[in-house]
Amino acid sequence: MEDLLKLMLAELRDFREETNGKLEKLEAGQKELKDLLRHNSALTMENLTDIRQDVRAKNRDVEADVNLLFKELEAVKRQTNKMDHLFRV
Repeated sequence: MEDLLKLMLAELRDFREETNGKLEKLEAGQKELKDLLRHNSALTMENLTDIRQDVRAKNRDVEADVNLLFKELEAVKRQTNKMDHLFRV
């Protein structure tokens, strides 16, 4: 009977050690996953910031081009009006 108890106690110790080892691996894996998620989030934020800056720059360029086209159109209209005025006279 005493041998059986010693055997069971030894098995329980082995099981506890195995469980503690698995728990340590699990905690290490969770830490690694958290670090990866933080890194991924940081990269995503950097990319989104770069994308926003690129979109703003592109928007400014497009607005400048549109304004330039309107100014050119306005100049052409003035010249056309002058020519119309000259030919009517």
